[in-house]
Amino acid sequence: MSTTASENGSGTLHVSPTPRDVSSGVQLLVSHEPDFVAGPNARATSFAAPPEDVVSGVQPLPPPIDAGARWRDEIGGEPSALPEPESPARLLDNQTMYRIIRAVALPLSGDALYSAVAADDQLGLLYGLVLFPQASKHLGSVLRLMRSRAEAAFLDAFGSAADELLAVTGAATPARRLTAVRGQFLWHEPWPSRFRRAGEIPVFQAAQNEEAIENQLKPIIQPALSLGLTTERGLAVAYDAVATKGVGGGLRWIVDVAGPLRTEQQRANALRTVGFADLASFQATIGWLRPDGVFGPETHAALVGALRRQGDIPMPTAGDLVAGLVEAAEGDQHERLERLEESELVTNARVGA
Repeated sequence: MSTTASENGSGTLHVSPTPRDVSSGVQLLVSHEPDFVAGPNARATSFAAPPEDVVSGVQPLPPPIDAGARWRDEIGGEPSALPEPESPARLLDNQTMYRIIRAVALPLSGDALYSAVAADDQLGLLYGLVLFPQASKHLGSVLRLMRSRAEAAFLDAFGSAADELLAVTGAATPARRLTAVRGQFLWHEPWPSRFRRAGEIPVFQAAQNEEAIENQLKPIIQPALSLGLTTERGLAVAYDAVATKGVGGGLRWIVDVAGPLRTEQQRANALRTVGFADLASFQATIGWLRPDGVFGPETHAALVGALRRQGDIPMPTAGDLVAGLVEAAEGDQHERLERLEESELVTNARVGA
């Protein structure tokens, strides 16, 4: 499923979801009506009851289906049913955000959870609940949170090289964050064992939760909700992209797949539709955007959100968007998102910030 936008000759913006396989969910109906129905002048005919051995074990037919429910030539009658109003969105709290993170973490850290350790050729050591990468800023941030919460336990877990560990993982560039500490890369012993032991300490587990909520999930909540990913499941699919591609990379992937404003003309029409002549003026009205005049992923999401709030243009549902993101994902990501689509750890309840 992909989401597209187009303009007609009058300049009106139309946004609509591409439907999933039209055969999905279609059920074959079998009619139980007789092939022939006697007319008003038909003569009654009686039949002898069949022998017992003919009907033994035969199950009675279910009642016939009302043909009017399947076929009607007459126009008019009862008014068309209106769609059910959406339930009010529930405010996101830390417990809900943790459930979203836990659902995403399941295929990443497995049973090891907070003590999970892996290695990647480009990202270095991967550690913890959602495998925070060493090359990113998140591993260093987690370690600083751990030390701030329990310094004595931190020094006990990482030894005399604790300060050097913080300096390396908190460096300004990915290349510098991947350098060795005390002559050993972090994916070589003794470091993996030290990280595993640290992951068993509850106060350090809380530090991982804080990092995931504050520095991974929260930054993408507003853009994701604006795009229409307004359910727990929708946010879980968005968070999977962030946990495995980074905040910027994950958001760009989400918008590339689900963002409907693909051309300059579509974007200009969208701005006019919500009452703005230029991009910077629109950005200045959105508290979480920089008014830099650049149409990046966050601005794309915010403009879609403004169109949704106006309500004049039909938009894909959260379920449509989730299905499209699952379809667009490849390899391991596709498998993870398919599991999230069916996961009982998150619901389809609407959420808001």
